[in-house]
Amino acid sequence: MTALRAILIDATARQIREVEIDDHDHGSSDMRRLIGCDAFCMAARFDNGDILFVDDAGLIDDVENLFSLEGANQALYAGNGLVVGSDGPETAAAQTPLAFFEGKVSWSKRDERCGDVAEILSRAGQVTSFNSYEDFRRQFRPRPPIKTT
Repeated sequence: MTALRAILIDATARQIREVEIDDHDHGSSDMRRLIGCDAFCMAARFDNGDILFVDDAGLIDDVENLFSLEGANQALYAGNGLVVGSDGPETAAAQTPLAFFEGKVSWSKRDERCGDVAEILSRAGQVTSFNSYEDFRRQFRPRPPIKTT
């Protein structure tokens, strides 16, 4: 088992720090624990191969603490985020320097002023529904990775 460097975007503490994940199960157990969820998903990719993972159900659950990351695929993420590296299908140590995140992460809370997050994202053009998989394939445009340099 190898300890791999990762970067935790802690929405509750409003801080970003280096952490270690154990690669024994591709980091899954540690990733779920650090993000604070049962299931996580890839939220954004970086041009150096790093990936931002977040709570798969964060925006539909009652997660109070939110963050946004400049250049990311979506305007708002609920709960914590975790940046890890990738080596093909394998989990690897994160390459992005901690200093990269300075000034690029914004914090907020879900409250009565914020309203329904899905509704806000939909109005901002961040959520799109499709009638079929073929419709999705015709309209989908992959976003470029976040530039780390």
